Amino acid sequence: MAIYHLSVKEFSVARGQSAVAAVAYRRAANLLNESTGQYHSYSNKPAVIHSEFAIPEGSPKWVRELSELPGDQSSQKFWSQVEHHNTRVNSRLANEIVLALPVELTSDQNIDLVRQFVSDKLLSRGLVADWSYHAVPENPHVHIMVQTRPLVENGFGPVMKPVIDDDGNVSRDKNGKIQYALYGISKLDLPGIREAWASVQNQHLAMHGHDIRVDHRSYEEQGIALVPTTHIGVGANAIAANGGHSDRIERNKEIQSINRQEVLDNPEIILDKITSQKSVFNDRDIAREVFKYTDNRADYQSVILRIGASDNLIALAAPVYDPVSDKEITPATYTTRAVFENEYSILENAEKLHKQDTFYVPEKRVQASINSFEKDKGFSLSDEQKAVIRYVTQAQGIATVVGYAGAGKSTVMNVVRQAYEANGARVFGAALAGVAVDGLRESSGINSRTIRSWEVNWERDKRNLQAGDVFVLDEAGMVSSQQMRTIVEHVEKAGAKLIIVGDHRQLQPIMSGAAFRGIAENVGYRELTGIIRQRNPEHVAASLHLARGETRQALERHEALGNIQISAKGVDARKQIVQEWGQSWNAGNDAIILTHRNDDVEALNQYARSLLKDAGGLQDEFSLTTSKGTKSFAIGDKIIFLEGDYETGLKNGSVGFITEYDQKTRSLSIEVDNGKTVSIDPARYNSFTHGYAQTIHKSQGKTVDDAFIYATSMMDAQLSYVALTRHRDNVRLITSPEAFKDRDDFLSRLSNDRQKDVSFLHRHTQDYADALRGFMERRDLGTPSDWKAAVERTVNHWKGRLEQVTERLRSVRQRLFPSQEIQSMPEQRVQSVRSPVTSPVPAQTLRVYPVMSDNVRQVVARLQHTFEHAERMDTDRSRKEVMNTSQNAFVDGNHAREVRSFMAGLKDVMGPTTILAAGQKFNAEKLAPALSQFSAADQQKIEGDWPALHSLARASFAVNQLEVAKLMHSESKDNRIEAAYEKSVSLWRTPDKELVPAMPVFKEDIAKTVSRIAASHPETVKAAKYMQEDLAQCYTDAGGIAKLFITDVRNGVSVHDTLAMMQKNPEQIGDMHGKRNFLGRPNEDRSAAIAAIPAAVSAMRHFASRYENVTQDVTQKETLFRQQMQTGLPGLSQGATNFIEKFNDVGANKEQLLNSDEGKQARREIGEFMSAFTERFGKFETSPTESERFNRVAATIDPAIASELATQVQHVKSAEQSIDLHSSAYSLGQSQSLSQSRGNEIEV
Repeated sequence: MAIYHLSVKEFSVARGQSAVAAVAYRRAANLLNESTGQYHSYSNKPAVIHSEFAIPEGSPKWVRELSELPGDQSSQKFWSQVEHHNTRVNSRLANEIVLALPVELTSDQNIDLVRQFVSDKLLSRGLVADWSYHAVPENPHVHIMVQTRPLVENGFGPVMKPVIDDDGNVSRDKNGKIQYALYGISKLDLPGIREAWASVQNQHLAMHGHDIRVDHRSYEEQGIALVPTTHIGVGANAIAANGGHSDRIERNKEIQSINRQEVLDNPEIILDKITSQKSVFNDRDIAREVFKYTDNRADYQSVILRIGASDNLIALAAPVYDPVSDKEITPATYTTRAVFENEYSILENAEKLHKQDTFYVPEKRVQASINSFEKDKGFSLSDEQKAVIRYVTQAQGIATVVGYAGAGKSTVMNVVRQAYEANGARVFGAALAGVAVDGLRESSGINSRTIRSWEVNWERDKRNLQAGDVFVLDEAGMVSSQQMRTIVEHVEKAGAKLIIVGDHRQLQPIMSGAAFRGIAENVGYRELTGIIRQRNPEHVAASLHLARGETRQALERHEALGNIQISAKGVDARKQIVQEWGQSWNAGNDAIILTHRNDDVEALNQYARSLLKDAGGLQDEFSLTTSKGTKSFAIGDKIIFLEGDYETGLKNGSVGFITEYDQKTRSLSIEVDNGKTVSIDPARYNSFTHGYAQTIHKSQGKTVDDAFIYATSMMDAQLSYVALTRHRDNVRLITSPEAFKDRDDFLSRLSNDRQKDVSFLHRHTQDYADALRGFMERRDLGTPSDWKAAVERTVNHWKGRLEQVTERLRSVRQRLFPSQEIQSMPEQRVQSVRSPVTSPVPAQTLRVYPVMSDNVRQVVARLQHTFEHAERMDTDRSRKEVMNTSQNAFVDGNHAREVRSFMAGLKDVMGPTTILAAGQKFNAEKLAPALSQFSAADQQKIEGDWPALHSLARASFAVNQLEVAKLMHSESKDNRIEAAYEKSVSLWRTPDKELVPAMPVFKEDIAKTVSRIAASHPETVKAAKYMQEDLAQCYTDAGGIAKLFITDVRNGVSVHDTLAMMQKNPEQIGDMHGKRNFLGRPNEDRSAAIAAIPAAVSAMRHFASRYENVTQDVTQKETLFRQQMQTGLPGLSQGATNFIEKFNDVGANKEQLLNSDEGKQARREIGEFMSAFTERFGKFETSPTESERFNRVAATIDPAIASELATQVQHVKSAEQSIDLHSSAYSLGQSQSLSQSRGNEIEV
């Protein structure tokens, strides 16, 4: 599995270290330290497979010249210069970053990964990155060395640099002194670099089809307080079993002890661990987890009790008991506060989508899409399928389709895609696994990616959905709540439509929650029940039982059909299932063996291969080392791929047959299930194993002729559903009698429904309502009753307004048409308009006097002291103090919310006005109407608290007075300052006329633009040059071969076979240098040409890879550019223009202008404009006409206007450079002054 590791260390003179020696070791090179004359030789160091010397854009000339030197000369001369310029005893020579590389990626993929990280996080900071890739088995990693001084034209700059704040100004401390930081990589930079490395790794893992991710955060940061145990392994277990000592086992015992103590100290760790896998749980789940981390009864009970008292534990439903026996029928269900809020957010956004009404597809287009599909495919859709299509293409922003396995979900989505695309919408798709993504893309034609790939892109602000897009989420039953929340939030925010497709009774999500089922049951759904995968009507009926959750009935039906058998005692059920599979296999059927456990898969595959070998197949075996260990294979073997492979296009879960094996190169030719033949080198990609038997999880979404199932006691209803619905013709399920007690145990276990729950499915319970109320109060949203009251007030208000409008219309009609009889509204309609919304009057109940907390009493004490002081002093200052204290009590203070809550509990019967009217002393007679609503005990409490209540009422009244005074004062000031404000604001208002016009339509297709730009891109030109040079060492017509290869690459033709042929038989590609004699032996020139073939193939592969990467990069940039050009780019405000004119004035005090408010605002606006311009058109040195994109836009407008536009942009650029220059000069002057004051403390 991919692991995360990033460490940084420093090389310094004080430690007696040498940068040249360090880089020689990391490059496995022989380098001369030109500063000292010492040689450093490490050419014998193994495993260094790639090194690069990367320089930042805009590097000084001397650095650019160094980078063009051959071999390791760039590194030798650069690091020799570093040592020459760093001679002080405390000089820092270099920083080194060590990164662990994911073993899931190939070497080429890891190189691309490192290049992106280096470019994004190091070169962009002005650092030279000298890096080497060490391909150590099981521990591939890279060493990156960077310098510690900035690059300047004559060498290196100062080691210290002024800190620049967010506004672009030099940062100063509280005493006005400039703040400095070390150049290079400091501790402050590490968090950002660590996060960036994790992000770029996850992006590349997802891009290459790996559904895994790394996390740069520590366990503590992830909220996991436990220490992971280490893998013990077979060897350590064997040692311990024989009475020996194993360090791993002893270490795990120490870790278990640490974890026990962690749980005792913080029992809520148990809740975190449970909710990482399920959203809703019960007492048994808690007890099971606590038992793992306690070793005695006292600790167990202590942890259980403390979890039960936790504020983080939310009860969703109370337990249900049998009224007669008092036995618990259904246990209490719980969730945690974090999970509750997460899943409630899903519900909120789903309901928002449901209320949207902009995604309607006209019936004509829907019918046209149906007709087109039926004509193309040659069969008709069922009425049920057509009804689902019309449901999905309705106007709502969310649609949910529950399609049973084999019911034709993909067919329906194909038609839906056609309908929405005909309506002008873009349609995208997502699924959890790569195989499911392929299925969605191939069967429905929807442009699809894995969920993880979408998440990575959205995190990087790429591939964002737009308003009007349609997003299809397939196999949604496997999506966790957290993933569903990410998708639903993104779709809702973008204004897109979400179509959720799946079957919540198939495999459950790995992480917590079953959000698909929750959404479906909340916003509604349509079902596809017509099973079209199975051809036997009896099997269709059984599949419908499974789809409805009636697993026992389905098993009984299959049992009655003779499809289920419990083998006899002493008979290996696995061998029996393989024998039956063999009969189907020999008949030429597409047959598969399914089971739950990996161990059983391994054994079943071996039995299947033995059966085939006994029948004369799988001869001439050869051994290969795979990710599952060394295994025997043969021509004709069926294999399954366990990971995606970007180079060959293989997906996790794909299957194929070995058609050829080259003993010399040890490469395999494999015909995969889509009919394509690929060649793989097990030294590069070895994630495959035998594929006759597979886990049930791997079979999700697949269809075969015959399915043979080996059932175990670990199976449940979801696994049974998937396994029993993969076949078209026949299905057989066999199990061992030892696996189950009896037939009833067998049926019960395989029918056990372990569907995961979500918290919002319990929203109709009182416990859920209580949890929701707390959630809304924490978000300051009021309570559900507040919302209901607000709605009722709104309805009554608008009904009253409607009544007034009706009366006015009636009077107008009487005046206009006095002779006509006025038809009144039906009596019941008038009544419905005039009747206010009322609630039933409840029976009279006594109110409860709220408890006055200690916090409220503290506030009261301060109020009373302030009131007494104001009465004694009777001054303006003391009266102002009353206002301030009252404001603090009800609005600004720490306990203001608690005070307002207390007073809110009294306002209906004893508000501030009632209290003040009763007087400062308690008066039972005046308060009689209010007191009658409380019990005698509460009346005594009110009398005791009366001084406090009166003080709170006075304070509330004072706050209201203060608000009125503020409002009056504000209104009096508005008229005086409005004109001045408008005048000042208008100067900085964005001009209405755009400086750079919008370009909504491009004449050239995006594919042509990308091809044209990629062809002339420096990277592809350079790669093509190197490729042709290497081909020239082999072939007489190197230019022609290179040209043909480049054309194939540009046209998207697969070059894999060409390169394979070139390696195997290079003379078929073209005329090679030299010749062969009549015996076929090559002469010296031909031998040299053949020896140069690997280098030429490597260069050709590098060109293809570079061209593909450049094309992807240019496509992303061009797509973003075209999106940005849908709107124009406004120019500078009048205020910024005025500032530039002032700044360019010869006699201007530039320092004063820069530090003025006007200067700061103008600099910010100029910077934002140039940043926006650069983001669209790229950087330029002297004129924007250097930009190909700018020239494309300029060509669409009047030449005179285009010339003026270029001049204006150039003018703003010059102003920005001038401002930056003077700002830097001012900062440098401050820096030199500080340096002189410090003596030799800082080297400048």
